[in-house]
Amino acid sequence: MFSTVDKKFRSMTATWRGDVTVEPVSEGSTFVRITGGGIGNAFASGDGVEFSGFVTHYAALNGTKILKEVGSDFVVVIAVDAGDPIRRFTNGNITLKRKVPEMDFVCEFNNRLWGCSNRNHEIYASKLGDPTNWNAFEGLSTDSYALTVGSDGDFTGCLAHNGYVVFFKEDCIHTIYGSKPSNFTLDTVQARGPAKGCEKSLCNVNESVFYVSRNGVCIYEGSLPETVSTKLSGKWKAASGQQYDSKYYVSVQDIAGNWRLLVYDMRRSAQNQAELWYQEDEEQMKYSCYAEGKLYIVDRNNMLREIYAEKEEDYIEWNLESGDLEEGTLSKKKPSRMQLSIDLTPNAVLTLYVSYDNSPTWIRVKTITADARRNYQIPIKLKRCDRYRFKIRGRGKFRLYGMSRTTEGGSDR
Repeated sequence: MFSTVDKKFRSMTATWRGDVTVEPVSEGSTFVRITGGGIGNAFASGDGVEFSGFVTHYAALNGTKILKEVGSDFVVVIAVDAGDPIRRFTNGNITLKRKVPEMDFVCEFNNRLWGCSNRNHEIYASKLGDPTNWNAFEGLSTDSYALTVGSDGDFTGCLAHNGYVVFFKEDCIHTIYGSKPSNFTLDTVQARGPAKGCEKSLCNVNESVFYVSRNGVCIYEGSLPETVSTKLSGKWKAASGQQYDSKYYVSVQDIAGNWRLLVYDMRRSAQNQAELWYQEDEEQMKYSCYAEGKLYIVDRNNMLREIYAEKEEDYIEWNLESGDLEEGTLSKKKPSRMQLSIDLTPNAVLTLYVSYDNSPTWIRVKTITADARRNYQIPIKLKRCDRYRFKIRGRGKFRLYGMSRTTEGGSDR
């Protein structure tokens, strides 16, 4: 992983090998201290680490464990051997590993990394706020998560959309609902997903998802995908997509091997109630990125190019955060509805977050990309709590006209 703060690369995995001394932290304690030179340097408290190599108390000590305390030369774990109390002993050639599962596609959502594996037919989520931990299972809301899926075929992409994580295959779409491992649930529908070879075409444009399926370009908005390429001809074996200015840019390769860059204009298509496509050129987008109001591509010659840039005033970043809202009562309450009246200029982006009670976690509620200058009414459903806060972050010109809240009374429990 790469830090944009200190500009350094760091490995998400960690390994230590060596000789150790093992002893309980106190007589009869289930907490066991494992001491070895530099054993804790690569790990942190709370890491899920795989231990191997123990021949004494191997059933209690080998396997994945959570590090309860970490020092430079020691780690503390919980280890129970029901048949034989753990006493001080030494053991050579011990290995500690913090692993990251092999994943074909990865995305970020709600302060977790999510990924999927074609080899294992599994979906994973990292520990909350920690992309290096994928094997931390303590029964907590911050735990890692893993799920085996039984659908046929390989995954062809994943992304966060409309408050959920969506995993695609060619012939089905998996959606993960919930906010923590104890209530994560999987919903599966038989529908067209990105075709093999077209995995890079998957892209969020405004609040919609575009991708190239086996029989054309699809738009997905949370229910079932719809075709938006009835005016385009030919079959494609590879594709790569990106968004800019409410447009979907997709570089497609036909059966003969020829590339062309096609553009779908969402704003004008909606205004004219018709599919509006045009061909940009015969360029191949091997890789692409939208960042800070600019569209970058790596072309067929492996050259990095900036092909579009917004004006400076179009991407001024702003932030608005409320204090604690208690609605004038200490009893439990259900703020059933909050509505914001906001004016956005074209291409401005706004994201609304809510935090409940004293939680440090901000939950994304909705993201809007303006397609025209007009007033947007944003209804928001909230959950039962003592107090809550909201935060609005965005880019571009905006004006907040007003805010209203509806609160239902509750008991003091």
